[in-house]
Amino acid sequence: MTLDYQIRSVNPQKEDDDSNLCHLISLTASALARARKKELARFGLTPRQAQILGVIRSLQDKATLTSISRELLLEPYTVNTVLTQMKIKGLINKVRHPVHKVVIQVVLTEKGFRAYQSSLRYDSIRRILQNLEVDERALLHSSLSRILLQARQELEPDTVWSAVPSYLLI
Repeated sequence: MTLDYQIRSVNPQKEDDDSNLCHLISLTASALARARKKELARFGLTPRQAQILGVIRSLQDKATLTSISRELLLEPYTVNTVLTQMKIKGLINKVRHPVHKVVIQVVLTEKGFRAYQSSLRYDSIRRILQNLEVDERALLHSSLSRILLQARQELEPDTVWSAVPSYLLI
């Protein structure tokens, strides 16, 4: 199957260009998420659970409901709902911090670590992105990182954000 690409010039002066670009990013993210969902279903995981496993692995002993929520730009109640499902599946445990007893840490179980390792397979995403040249990938990564940083600053202006979330640097 060949894909027919139509490249249109972008006119930054055109009022609806921001809207079109936002829609394109959203549509692309939705398509990637659906492909990822299908791939992760083989391992009994949802994309959100896989994201959270990655964040927990990255944050290690600093993984709490609040820190996971901040990393993923999600409301704490949303993360708590997913964590509850993950605890039922035996992927995580919630334990009191050894020093700060009021803080509840989220830790991976052995089963959770195996699930995390399984979630690192990105075959569908690799197939989708295989047509991008190295320089196109670098430009896309740089552009999306800048957009994400600006969006995070828009949401929480008093927070110092990294250009790339820590869980993506594993």
